[in-house]
Amino acid sequence: MALTMYMSLTGKKQGEIKGGCIQSHESKKDKILVYQMEQETTIPKNPHDGLPTGQRIHNPLIVIKGLDVASPKIFQAVCSGERFSNVTLDFWRITSDGIEEHYYTIQLEDAIIVNRRAYTPLTFQPENQSYMDMEEVSFSYSKIIHTYNDGNISAEDSWV
Repeated sequence: MALTMYMSLTGKKQGEIKGGCIQSHESKKDKILVYQMEQETTIPKNPHDGLPTGQRIHNPLIVIKGLDVASPKIFQAVCSGERFSNVTLDFWRITSDGIEEHYYTIQLEDAIIVNRRAYTPLTFQPENQSYMDMEEVSFSYSKIIHTYNDGNISAEDSWV
């Protein structure tokens, strides 16, 4: 079962951007709690025969998080065009033994925030009452590394 993700940001101007996570586990402390993530890589193809027509395309990596102590710094980073030397997403899950396990990592290098959107779900709808004020942050990047931690199995792509 998937749990949540924790994000670390290191800006080239602001340095480490701490989040509001107060988990007792040391590896989660001061991280940014992420509720949703989307990362898509595609290869353009000919619609008639399905064969590739160009190089792969990395769409921005998008995270959805609650507004927290990191939000003003994220806003400053998008307004100033600050580059990030490191963006790391740590994925956690519960094992069959009931233990939390850090099992997957996505790391971005030379990233920049290309979109930031703050929003509040429609709070008058009963199904949204448990939601908080949210923030969607989109990162473009020069290099991405995916790592499955058990066995340190990784793959990366860079296009600069």
